[in-house]
This record gives sequence, structure tokens and C-alpha cells, in this order.
Amino acid sequence: MIGSSRHAVWMTLVFCIACEPSATQSGATVPNGASATQGAPETPSAKPKEKAESPAKAWDKTIFVRDKRVDCEGEGPRLCMQVREAESEEWSLFYGKIEGFSYEEGYAYELRVKVDGAKSPPADAPSQRLRLVEVVSKEKPPNPTRSPEQKAQLLAEATLAKSDLKLPRGGTVAGPCWKTLRHAAIESELDTEVLETLAQRVSLPPIDLDGDGTADDVLFLGAAGMISTYAFYVRRGECGYHVGTLSFNGVPEPTPRFSKGLRELEATSGCPECCEETHHVQITFDGNRYAITGDRVTKKRCDHNR
Repeated sequence: MIGSSRHAVWMTLVFCIACEPSATQSGATVPNGASATQGAPETPSAKPKEKAESPAKAWDKTIFVRDKRVDCEGEGPRLCMQVREAESEEWSLFYGKIEGFSYEEGYAYELRVKVDGAKSPPADAPSQRLRLVEVVSKEKPPNPTRSPEQKAQLLAEATLAKSDLKLPRGGTVAGPCWKTLRHAAIESELDTEVLETLAQRVSLPPIDLDGDGTADDVLFLGAAGMISTYAFYVRRGECGYHVGTLSFNGVPEPTPRFSKGLRELEATSGCPECCEETHHVQITFDGNRYAITGDRVTKKRCDHNR
């Protein structure tokens, strides 16, 4: 009986202990005086996702391109276009390129372009991408009108010798002997800087016009469509005797023939290796100036059945 009573009391104590609420359930204090609920670590709240920035939209704008390029430093020395967005602004150097735009020296342009990228990109960001939308205008800038007296003064300053030139194969070229670039600029009403730039861009084969063993000056003065203009000078030392300015399709090349003391030239246009017509322009010295004296047409025979 005594053993049974003890067993019953023991079971009652175990049952009561099990039924008591825990510290965490009752909010009882824990060491440091804080409730268990208050002391539990907080679950960090998830940060809201940042909204992805949408790429900048492309936009159109108008730019003006100057008629001549200038020296600049990029990846080595080169020539850069000069551009501005309003006619009241100063010109600034343009180091990039405009996709679809072919620049021709000596012409001023108004362009409408599409710009891709940020309007104010950071310094280390890639440059904006420009694509041609429309060539609004392409014009040769008007040259200031020179009076006859002004032109005569300029020509006098470009003269280095006034004597005539006797050619080694017979014939004579009338003087004076000019500073070739200065003379060509005056006669063509172009800036000397423009001609120097054109000379750098267009590499012509050396031509010995009078057969004395040294190359003479053939200057490229520009082009309109497929027609190019060239000025010819027989060089003597630091100057040259002007023997003609001509416009034609093609590049002048020497022939072994001479006429009136100067070499005959030929310019080929078209594709000699293709199945199409090729024009061979003949250029001959008439004793005073070079002139176009013929246009020979050839056509390669092609076997289209092969």
C-alpha cells in the first residue's frame, strides 16, 4: 500500500511538471531581464529588387560638318572632321565615325543622324553610336570674291621664276614657274590646306611628264561624282610650270609616247577585267596645255557558258 501510494504521488508530480507552461510560452524572463520572445533573433527582411534600368532610347539630331578636316591625336596622328550642332556654335573635333556617311573633302554638310546611347555618358563609358539618317545638304562653301587686283597680287606672291622652260625632248613651256600648291589653290579657288589634305588622301603614281628622269607634280583638286579634276606641273627645283588642268573619269597614267615635248597620258575608267565597257581617255600636250584628245572604248569578251 505504501509502495502504491508513493508511485501515485510520483506520477502526479511528473504529470504536473509536464503540464506547466514553458518560459517561452508564458513570456517569463530569461537572464539579462529580457523575454525570450524579445531576445529571439529577428529574421532579416528581403530587400526589394531594384528595377532594371531600361536601355536609353535612340533619338535623332542634326549636326553640321565642316568642309575641311584638321590634324588630331587619337590612336596616333590622323585627320578629324569638325562638327557642331548649331551654326552659332564653335567647331569641335569629331574622333568617331558616322555609320553610312562618306565624307568628301571640300564640302560642308548638314546631316540628320540617329544617336544610340546615353545623352550624357560617363567619361569611361563607350562613345555614342551615330548612324546616318539623311544628308540634308552638301555644298561647297562660297569663296570670298577676289578682285582682279587681289588675284594678281596673290599670283605674284606665288611666282618663283618668270622665264620660259625649254623641254629636253623639244618644245617650250611658257613661264612663270609657280609654287605649285599656291598656284593651284588660287586658280581653283580652294584653300591651300584643303589641297594639302587632298594630296595626303589621294596617292597618285609618280609621272615624269617631260622625260628628264624625275617625277613631276600631278595634283588632285577634287571630284564631283565620278569625274575628278587634276592640275599638271612640270617641276624644276622648288617650282613648277603649269601645263593644264583637266576633269575626267579615272586616274592619269603615263604612256611611252611623247607629243610636243611632253608625255602622253591615259586614264582608264570601268573594269578592264569585267565583261563591260572600259573607257580609255587619251590626254595629249598641244604645245601649250594638256587636252583630252580621244576616248577609246574596249570591251572584254566573256564566255558566259563556262
